[in-house]
Amino acid sequence: MVAVAPGIPMSSPAAGPQGLTHLSITAPITSLAFLGEHLLAGESTGVNVLPITTDATDAANKTDAGTHKKKKNVFGREKVHGIHIPTTADPDKVLFWGGRSLRIASIATLLSDATELDGREITAADWILSAALLNNGKIVAVGAHNELLIYNPATQTWCAPLGCGERTMLYSADLRICGSDVTVAAGTVFGEIVIWDGVTGAVRRRLRGHEGSVFGVKIDAGGRWVGSCSDDRTVRVWDLEVAEDAEAVERETTGFGGERVVASACAAIGWGHQARPWAVRFVPSKVEGRLQVVSVGEDLTVRFWEFETDQGGTAELRNTKTHTNHVGKNAWAVAFDYEKKLMATGGNDGRVVTLRYAQTADRDEVIRLQDVLKMIHGPDYSPPKGKKKKSDAWKLYAVLDENRLVATTAEGAVLLYDLRTKSWTLLGTWSGLRNWGQMDAWTDSSLVALGLSDGKLLVIDVDTRHSWTRPVYADKVGGVFACGRDGEKYYVLTQSINVKNDTLALHLFVLPPPDSADLPRYACTRPSSESGLVITSVHHDLSSQTLYLGTRNGAVGLCQLNSGLETWFPALYGTDAITSIRSTSTVLTTTSRTGTYALHSLPAMTPLHIARPTPTISSIEGSHTPSHIHGFRGLNFITHSLSTQLDVLSVECGGAHRSWSYHPQLLAWTQSSDLHLHRAPRAPDTTLLIPGYHGREIKTAAFSPATRILATGAEDTTIRFATLTPEGVLEPLGTPLKLHSTGVIALAWSRDGERLVSAGGVEELYVWRVSTAPFGVVLEGILPLPADGAGEVRFTALSVTNGGYMRGMLYIALGTSDSMLRELHYTPTPTNGIWGKTWEGVYTTNGIWVTTWEGVYNGTNCVTAIALLPEYEALVAAGNDGFICVWVGGRRRWRRRVHQSGIGAMSVKSGTGANDGRIRIVSGGDDGGVGVCVIDLDRLCKGADSEGADGGEEEVMVEGGLIPEAHGAAVTGVVTTRDGVVSVGGDMKIRVWEWALEGTEEKVPDEKEEEAEKAGEEKAEQAEQAEEEEGKGEGPLKLVWTGESGVADVGDMVAVGEGREGRVVNWVLSGGMGEADGN
Repeated sequence: MVAVAPGIPMSSPAAGPQGLTHLSITAPITSLAFLGEHLLAGESTGVNVLPITTDATDAANKTDAGTHKKKKNVFGREKVHGIHIPTTADPDKVLFWGGRSLRIASIATLLSDATELDGREITAADWILSAALLNNGKIVAVGAHNELLIYNPATQTWCAPLGCGERTMLYSADLRICGSDVTVAAGTVFGEIVIWDGVTGAVRRRLRGHEGSVFGVKIDAGGRWVGSCSDDRTVRVWDLEVAEDAEAVERETTGFGGERVVASACAAIGWGHQARPWAVRFVPSKVEGRLQVVSVGEDLTVRFWEFETDQGGTAELRNTKTHTNHVGKNAWAVAFDYEKKLMATGGNDGRVVTLRYAQTADRDEVIRLQDVLKMIHGPDYSPPKGKKKKSDAWKLYAVLDENRLVATTAEGAVLLYDLRTKSWTLLGTWSGLRNWGQMDAWTDSSLVALGLSDGKLLVIDVDTRHSWTRPVYADKVGGVFACGRDGEKYYVLTQSINVKNDTLALHLFVLPPPDSADLPRYACTRPSSESGLVITSVHHDLSSQTLYLGTRNGAVGLCQLNSGLETWFPALYGTDAITSIRSTSTVLTTTSRTGTYALHSLPAMTPLHIARPTPTISSIEGSHTPSHIHGFRGLNFITHSLSTQLDVLSVECGGAHRSWSYHPQLLAWTQSSDLHLHRAPRAPDTTLLIPGYHGREIKTAAFSPATRILATGAEDTTIRFATLTPEGVLEPLGTPLKLHSTGVIALAWSRDGERLVSAGGVEELYVWRVSTAPFGVVLEGILPLPADGAGEVRFTALSVTNGGYMRGMLYIALGTSDSMLRELHYTPTPTNGIWGKTWEGVYTTNGIWVTTWEGVYNGTNCVTAIALLPEYEALVAAGNDGFICVWVGGRRRWRRRVHQSGIGAMSVKSGTGANDGRIRIVSGGDDGGVGVCVIDLDRLCKGADSEGADGGEEEVMVEGGLIPEAHGAAVTGVVTTRDGVVSVGGDMKIRVWEWALEGTEEKVPDEKEEEAEKAGEEKAEQAEQAEEEEGKGEGPLKLVWTGESGVADVGDMVAVGEGREGRVVNWVLSGGMGEADGN
């Protein structure tokens, strides 16, 4: 996505024509490299300089991801595909490469506040796959045709290319520089790896075995091992010390097919990637004779592999760890700082994440109960024997703090474990805990509460070893919840196993507890509709003395302890169990076992935000801070940050069906009958340096002037929200919405900014209610599917406006892939939306006509753009046949073929100053043209009709025309401003046009030569290009500026009106291949 803004107001007559000033970009991260205390991240044509820290306190408090980055421009057009930092003791230069471009920059300038790098862009004769900066200052680069390109910066000349005699096509390459020795590893499109001498050109080895193109290749630091990954989804390690004649291989003409190639030089093979792997790296191993490899791929995973080097033959690469820190598709880049044990990854989502990959072994413990009992009772202890006697087993856990854990056993023992001293203490044995028990603890205290089978509540102080029991029920205690403390006052909620009785009670006790047999208690009254209610979560707001109760069937209860007033909300957002509750004075936060995170206003309980985090957590079990949730995803226990959308902890524990207890620094669980402990660091293992955005192609964008929120939809099926800083930088807002089953095709805001409508494939249309304080999104309406229950078409065009007597009522216009147009009126209800069609027409090559409610389908043209004009009861639509049509009152009144092929973008502007009854329709076509049609709607509304009447079309269209070849490729985005038009195309050009219509003032351009003298060589070339293209402005528009869009395939473009220092500045944002760019 691209954000661009003029440097001075376009409405200033004295300013003359002007272009757009580049502001920011969020694009896929294509390269990474560590540089001391900084990380370099290649993003589009530039590089981000990011400070990193290994200090636990700083990392734990880091919440401003990406705010300290410095962005430096490297290339004019090419993306930064690689970064090389010489391995000398004190390097002073960095080499960048991408496409056919290279650039050497000084580290001093790179780390300074200077906006421009030193050095100049160098153009090579071939696409560069790998490059290095030699000690003598020369550049060596491997081209895509398997040649070594050598450049001398001192003379600014290229030497003759050096090859190995095979100009085969390469997909990957690597260079190993050792003194004067240069080794090239070339991965071919035919699955072969060629190792050759970069000095003599002699081929040293051919490594055959991959059954697909080699996408990544890497030579280890010692020069013995080569790592590779391929389209066959395998990761392989090759041993170059295997003698040449030991390879049992047969030469193949293509590298594919025929008999399976077996090469003894292949030391290990690993399978595990679910899509194509892109890169491999070697990581030093602490274990002698063990080799460790890391790969990243299209499936978003970073996989650690290892094998024993002395096994002989071809070993299996064991996948020891897998990390997923990106969303969408493709983790492109990976880099390592071996001294700090840091790994950095960058993906198509524009996110940069660092990970401490070398976790210390003392974080994990596995404890057998029999060993603990021998430690307590003596080495001669043996479990009771007998036919009906079973060995004791771990039962329940309660983590008190990061160093202490309380555990119970099936035989009723209560044990305390101190992780600092590795010592166990028996706190006592109670018969009421035998094969039973409910337990909870007050976090960071010394108290634990247990429910017994004889109806008693047991409280133990582990510091003093004192315990107290009080009778609370006549039958078993079915639930115990430690719910807050106020100084020495402790609150605990209990529930009887007999849930059909009035058995909820809040108990209060102080330390030391009184000698009386009964505890002070507050009995909660269960509503009649909640018979059989089971409490699953509790929150006690001490300031308001309000008790919030979550239940197994999704109900939430609010109990005012001072007044006794109770309010129950059945099925708050479904019938899933409420697993955690938190509150502020105005907002209640809940989570559910099926993975939902929700915000509700207090005291009205109006839903503010209901969504599932991305990536999803199949079972959310709690929320220990407002921004962190924890639960299970598959076999792993996950702690997930909602603010960074990252898993800050992932521990393989076997899944949710087991006893477990969690503290932010300690996780305890049962697995294979043993107690497992994992100590999490105070600072998370993962740190987000750049938040990124979408992970797939951005197809649509919509900006709300009322709330100043940008919404974008992409092929990754998510909708994301962001705000814009005064500098034009996107700041992600909230968590992504993931409900569409296909890519999001269209988005549109209501005029008041309170509702967003999204459209996608299989006839998916959703209405979202958006609140701003706090920010939240709730699904409010779903368009019902056809009677047969199957959506067969895509909604390809969307327009929305407010309408009706009630707040939230919308008029919605839809265009579909099967040539249908629909106009809907939406009315919100407390539960869902009420939908009804007001009229329906069919869009064909011959036009659109009003049909009956049953609809008439005719023609196969796809509707590509649509616009509602409610003040005229009019509708404007365009399709892939190049026509633009206007309907008034449900009847098509005007049509015109503007483009020779499909229309990919359309912008409609109402009112033209004195001619308020006119509209300007600007279109961009697949033919590269930009069209303008000025329509007099007053004439249409008064009866003028172009249908079947000669000359009617000209009477309605008062001005306009087509600018052919406005772009060198399809025009994918147009935006109409007061002063002109901004267009963007598949040629990666963005152009600014002035109106040249009757009654508009024609502005005179500044002298291009003066701009060139001030802007330097690059701007001089740009000015010269603009002079050559100036003739394109003959017609309704006049070209005044051309620049690079920075996006390969723009999906959408929107305009933002921004006031700055009393001036009017028009911002333009466009979205494309998962990228976000700012100008």
